Amino acid sequence: MKYDKSKAIKIILNAAKNYEEKLRNYHFKITYLKNGKQESVLIGFRDNNFLHLTGVKSRLSAQRFYEACMNGKLSENDFDIDNKGKVQQKLMVLPYLHELLYNSCMLGDFINSGIMIRSDYFVGNARALLSIGF
Repeated sequence: MKYDKSKAIKIILNAAKNYEEKLRNYHFKITYLKNGKQESVLIGFRDNNFLHLTGVKSRLSAQRFYEACMNGKLSENDFDIDNKGKVQQKLMVLPYLHELLYNSCMLGDFINSGIMIRSDYFVGNARALLSIGF
């Protein structure tokens, strides 16, 4: 499915509401085994991280973008969608992001599936995936 700006706004606004409720200002500790040894990483979510998670490019600062989303004032003039497909991929999983860390999930090394995502690890389940770079 290809998202245009009007569909993207609906997804982004709903995701912002869920982000505010379930992720913003929370920290999650992910514990996993690596080479038989237990390791962990702490992941935090701030309001100025939300713009990056959408994948869109905006002339608004990350803080202003989030405020526009929370106030329901995000407009088509506030952002652009690239033609490389990155935004399309992020918009597909954005509706599930707020659920991801509240359920059992898997963590694994990147196995070069041919998709260019700069990350060392991926956390996810059957519905959504979050990449983590260290």
